[in-house]
Amino acid sequence: MEQKKSSFYWENPHAKKMRSDTQSTLAAEVIREFMEFYRLDYSLAIFGPEANLKGKTENRNELTKRTGLKSAS
Repeated sequence: MEQKKSSFYWENPHAKKMRSDTQSTLAAEVIREFMEFYRLDYSLAIFGPEANLKGKTENRNELTKRTGLKSAS
């Protein structure tokens, strides 16, 4: 019997590589924060697991410091 492969992130070599790179992981966290801010819940339901982003998004001020971006507030 042939076993079907699932489409989860760990079978995607590009997604796995992204999580091993600090800058790519930070970019994914910024994208997730953007989606949370604009309440793109359906997109988040796919993006979070596919990018293997676990837990909550860190404090927005901390994320701003890590990225070097200016705060919009």
